Amino acid sequence: MRDTPHVLDQVRPELEQRRDVFGPVDRLHAEVRRQLPTVRARPIEYSPMHELWPVRELPQRWLEVRYGPTGPFGVAPDGDAYLWRDGPEAGRSLGRLDDLPTVLDSIARLLGTPGTAS
Repeated sequence: MRDTPHVLDQVRPELEQRRDVFGPVDRLHAEVRRQLPTVRARPIEYSPMHELWPVRELPQRWLEVRYGPTGPFGVAPDGDAYLWRDGPEAGRSLGRLDDLPTVLDSIARLLGTPGTAS
């Protein structure tokens, strides 16, 4: 038996809190960077200083995507799907949160990238 706690016992509460940090926006961002490297993407976090949109209409976090002169357009999680936040497809679904290949294809198609995600 050990008298002192193991080092992992000391950091476990912090690790438990960090578990949900990598959410749907972060997963999509990682996949866009991996599968669509020519698409510029960055997570956006709502700030009270953002005065361009009414607060009720903004999700807290979304992914901004652009390709060349096309965009930027926002992609936001909503329930169990990703939706276009703005742009010509605003309000339309890109696909389910658990179906990233479909979501990536939707992004590639709208932005006009050469080819689609694979």
